[in-house]
Amino acid sequence: MIAFLHTSEAHIDKFENLVRQHSAEIPIQHFVNKPLLDIALANGQTDAQLFLNQVEKIKAHQPSLIICTCSTLGAECDKYLSIHRID
Repeated sequence: MIAFLHTSEAHIDKFENLVRQHSAEIPIQHFVNKPLLDIALANGQTDAQLFLNQVEKIKAHQPSLIICTCSTLGAECDKYLSIHRID
């Protein structure tokens, strides 16, 4: 399963369609956490603990791949080998 971490629901269709162009059979799950972006914009930095909490929730679903679609969270993603970025 591919797990996508988004900060807006507006990105779900875009990434769903992107995967579906290559395979209709790959399981996909979308996780949206808008507060991650809101807090980062308000404070000028990502809330590392809130990010880690979200990642742990995603990992509980045992995805084969975790992809974050928010460029603002990129530096936080880079701390973890198990999280990939598309931004």
